[in-house]
Amino acid sequence: MVQVLTPSAKGASVTTTNDYDALGRRIRTHKHVVVPRDLPIDFEHYYYYDGSRLIEQRDGAGSLERHYVWGLDYVTEQVAQ
Repeated sequence: MVQVLTPSAKGASVTTTNDYDALGRRIRTHKHVVVPRDLPIDFEHYYYYDGSRLIEQRDGAGSLERHYVWGLDYVTEQVAQ
C-alpha cells in the first residue's frame, strides 16, 4: 500500500492510496477528498489484468471507465485506450 497526501487550492486536500497485488500490479486506487466546509468525497478505481497487461479500469460501482487493447507484435504495444 502506498499513500500520498496532496494539498490543493482553497484548502482542499486529497489522500490517494494505491493497493498492489503480489506481482506488483496496481489493483486499486482510493482517493479521499476533503474540501473545507463540505462533506468528504471518496473515489475508488479498480484495475484488471490479463497477465501483465492492464485491460480494464472500473470505478467503485463496477462501471467501466477505460478499456485497453494491446497489439500482438510487442509486449508493450498499446493499440487503443
